[in-house]
Amino acid sequence: MAAEIHRITQETLDKLKAEYLELTTVGRTEIARVIESARLLGDLSENGDYHAAKDTQGKMESRIRQIDNVIRNHEIVERDSTPRSSRSSTRATTTPTSKNSSSARSKRSPRTFSSPRPPRH
Repeated sequence: MAAEIHRITQETLDKLKAEYLELTTVGRTEIARVIESARLLGDLSENGDYHAAKDTQGKMESRIRQIDNVIRNHEIVERDSTPRSSRSSTRATTTPTSKNSSSARSKRSPRTFSSPRPPRH
């Protein structure tokens, strides 16, 4: 199954890379400390702190996978400076960066960009 190509601006890509770095370094270290502290409180079957920390860890790992997918499968588009209300059509200059480039991508109809949403709780 081919991965979906995400059309993002360079600015968005830079923000996603910074968030990815933060989550994979500081975020993982902090959640590991919280989980360890909760483990020390005793019985894990009735330990709310432990279960909350594990839930937070799962959501964070999901976000890391989501960002990684966007970073690996994206096209850079240039932001159009024309106000959205005065545009008659959408045009973007794209630079494919996916390893799975194919001619089928060029036949796709243009999609509007929306930034990745954080996981739902």
